[in-house]
Amino acid sequence: MSKLFFLFLLIVYLPSAAADSHDSASKEFRVLKTIELEGEAQAFIVVREEGHLLGQPYQVELRMRCDSKDKEIMDLPIHDSYSVCDLSTTSLKINNQNSAIAMKVKNADLSHYNDQLDRGIASPEVLCQKETLIKKFSLRNICK
Repeated sequence: MSKLFFLFLLIVYLPSAAADSHDSASKEFRVLKTIELEGEAQAFIVVREEGHLLGQPYQVELRMRCDSKDKEIMDLPIHDSYSVCDLSTTSLKINNQNSAIAMKVKNADLSHYNDQLDRGIASPEVLCQKETLIKKFSLRNICK
């Protein structure tokens, strides 16, 4: 009877423990840039190791604080986001008008990734494309 009880607890506990560990990992982030905008508005470029597309491990987010209320950065709404395979944190630039942010990124080599999935590889290796792209976030009329 104790073996069945132990097995039952294991089946019930493991999914919830995995979900809890995922939630704590999703709270890890890095603020790459804070931009002071008109009034008391602020823009934050945040990177998390939690891409929302297969094969792209990083999620880059634009989070906005449009008023002076004290909120934690991760409690602010996400205005825009994209997933990337790799990014150059030193390439992050804002234009002179404070209306756009740009940075160099690389996308995943999806043909290599999908080929591994087709062959039945359970944990496919992520390779980034060699070509670099420029991704931009617009800051116009966000807090109006």
